[in-house]
Amino acid sequence: PGPVVSPATASDFGQRGMVNLSYYLTRAARRAPDATAICHGDERLDYASLNDRVGRLADGLRRLGLQPGDRIGLIVDTEPRSLECLLAPLRAGLTIVPVNNRLHPAEHAYMLDDCGARAVLCSAPRVAPLLGVRDRIPTLEYFIAMDRASIDEAGVHDYEELIEQSAPMSDMPVTGDTLAWIFFTSGTTGHPKGAMHTHR
Repeated sequence: PGPVVSPATASDFGQRGMVNLSYYLTRAARRAPDATAICHGDERLDYASLNDRVGRLADGLRRLGLQPGDRIGLIVDTEPRSLECLLAPLRAGLTIVPVNNRLHPAEHAYMLDDCGARAVLCSAPRVAPLLGVRDRIPTLEYFIAMDRASIDEAGVHDYEELIEQSAPMSDMPVTGDTLAWIFFTSGTTGHPKGAMHTHR
């Protein structure tokens, strides 16, 4: 096992008084770069490699044209890269909107439209159904597919190509009021409602 990463100290927070949530990966990669960050079957990824991929994906999202504060939906299956999907948008200053991948595409469309998402990160099987309801999400401009091999649609970007063609970026500065997440309720008493959480 790698060395234990200690909790944040006052010096970690600096003059800003607040850090981007993705900073904790940055710090772990600096303090224990070779320690195992992800273990999935026979697959191992150390903190340095994970941090590099997260930084490249964050840069790729910004290169597409996304700006700090933009909402990005996450409709991803459980796999090692799902952690990258959580951390990279945060590093880029975006607001992540995780959506249950088992919901009907019409429900996905409602939530993404309600929060004004400009982009969505999707596992490959989720892309085609979402494209089928694209007209219900007028703000949605960018689809990033985890595996684009079977997708032949304009405006669908390949996840791995985005990482390969980008350079690692640092954590975007945030304040305690910077929006990090929007979690939607189950909607059992009506339409789902988005609960907002900051980096605080």
